[in-house]
Amino acid sequence: KMASRNRIFATVILTLLCLTIFVPKILVGRVAVGFDDFLAAILLAFLCIKPHMLFGRSNRLFLLLLWLVLILTGIIFGIFNSITYLDQLYFPTEMWQYVKRMSFFYCAMYFAYTGAMSSKNFERLLMYVLFIALLIGVIQVIPGSIGGFLSEIYARSESQLTHLTERSFSVCRTIGVAGFSTSWGGFAVFSTALALARLLSEKKTKIWSLVFLLMAVFNVILSGSKVAVIAGLVVFLCFLFTGFLLKRNKAFFFINCLLFSGLTIASSYNYLILKYDFLIYRFATMIQRGSGGSRFEQTKTAFALLDGLYPWLFGVSNVVQRKLAVSHGTEIEPVYLLVNYGVLGVALRYGLILLIFIYSYRLTRKSDCSDKSLAIAALMSILGYMVFSLGYFFYQELYVGLLPWLLFGWVVGTYCRRDKTSMVLQVKKCPNR
Repeated sequence: KMASRNRIFATVILTLLCLTIFVPKILVGRVAVGFDDFLAAILLAFLCIKPHMLFGRSNRLFLLLLWLVLILTGIIFGIFNSITYLDQLYFPTEMWQYVKRMSFFYCAMYFAYTGAMSSKNFERLLMYVLFIALLIGVIQVIPGSIGGFLSEIYARSESQLTHLTERSFSVCRTIGVAGFSTSWGGFAVFSTALALARLLSEKKTKIWSLVFLLMAVFNVILSGSKVAVIAGLVVFLCFLFTGFLLKRNKAFFFINCLLFSGLTIASSYNYLILKYDFLIYRFATMIQRGSGGSRFEQTKTAFALLDGLYPWLFGVSNVVQRKLAVSHGTEIEPVYLLVNYGVLGVALRYGLILLIFIYSYRLTRKSDCSDKSLAIAALMSILGYMVFSLGYFFYQELYVGLLPWLLFGWVVGTYCRRDKTSMVLQVKKCPNR
């Protein structure tokens, strides 16, 4: 009975966390507040009741220290820098995004570690939710459908809605549930990584996995995001490399990949030819101008704030950069993070991602189908998001930035559970130790 209750509890909580992407945010003043904020606050209380999940062996303690130091330094230096540079106290409200990510991460990690829900069921839940989200992204660009209504629900601004509903199919860019086309493109790349990882772990390819993959790829294209397309290509190259390592019949694997890619492009070309032309035009314009949009100019403006050793080490804070440099934030995220939080902040953030990457890699070497599939998905999505962050935000994404952290937390929790199990078995084999 206890196991059944825990399974039901885990299913309900994780389902609610996944469904947060469908609940539109509301503006309270100038701050967007959503269902994910409400759940994150509850999760913090839950994690405080279950502190053993945060501590434990040295690997989990080091992970927790990374999270806490990242958040605390962001708050402390954010307040100090606002007083120093602006002569006014501003609380670094953007740090709440990190608190939310930590809450989602540790919640998934807890349920994976305790085995309250199987990896197979978690993977199904994640894919079902993502499929519905991808379907919304496709419907938004279908004329005469409920796409206009869905666009009105999720659009972040009137300009985003205008670009989608009042432009021809060839140049419109779907916004999905993210409300912004570039952000949606990155999220579609994350979905692509999950689909490709599933295909790698399946002994026999299932139609459902192929349909899911096609939906994810179409959304990357429909988003019209250049950096999302590049990130998607990187994820596909990772898929080919991983398949080469894992598949026994390597020639058969590559032939299938070529056939599927060729058939997909050929069958969709008549429907998406205008979208392909639009993407080619955007890439050609970027190359001709040599500016990557306005991002290089944003970088120059942001770097001008790093005058001296202190800002290079600890940054100038988010509010200072937005007030004195780029109001919406420098869209090359490594630069944005460096200017905001300095070398210390960059090391903490990418150190955290590197640690998750290492755990994910280790899990691929000692796991079954669903565990391996999720671990590979985490690896590919991290690589995809690191490329994507060169043109938009990963850590600072407000609307659909939490679901990847559920996956990361699940993979780390599964790794810790398996690591603990292997240690117990070693002790039983060596009772004299």
